[in-house]
Amino acid sequence: MVVADTGAVDAVRKYQPVDCTTNPSLVFGALNDPAYKDLIAVSTEVDARLSFDTTASVARAREITADYTKRDVGKDRILIKLAST
Repeated sequence: MVVADTGAVDAVRKYQPVDCTTNPSLVFGALNDPAYKDLIAVSTEVDARLSFDTTASVARAREITADYTKRDVGKDRILIKLAST
């Protein structure tokens, strides 16, 4: 089983992981590549200032999940990475 931690869309296409996570800097890099323009419409990030507040982090994750659900993105395709310190 492959789980990717990358912003390289070509690598995701090649290896077809069962799941994928990345960090904002990698997504930002992909946003600047014209080849990925059609693939990226929404970028979501849980505010790192919430990393010391578990309740607020979980609440924000639930808000993000609800927003994706409204956009017809299935919960089985949503992975929220919480900041930790």
